[in-house]
Amino acid sequence: MQAPLADKKRRVVQSLRQKPVFWYSLGLLHKRRVARILALSGYQLTLGLPFAQAEVLIWGKSAAARRGQKIAKRFNAPLLYCEDAFYDLFFPLG
Repeated sequence: MQAPLADKKRRVVQSLRQKPVFWYSLGLLHKRRVARILALSGYQLTLGLPFAQAEVLIWGKSAAARRGQKIAKRFNAPLLYCEDAFYDLFFPLG
């Protein structure tokens, strides 16, 4: 039987690992604050095709979002929805 402290340390280490999330919108290239928020939330923005239940990030209702939905459906990957409406209230040009 493991000590409770060892289990707590394992959970902390697992939470520090970056989870890959695949995206298909060039909008995140110029929205550095949003990309940073996602990185601090534990997501590693990755280009390519999703693998092993990696999530697909879609942004709003754009054409790139529909592309992401199609890719997620094809590879049976979960979707991660991201919208910056609240964020744009405070940083309209950000």
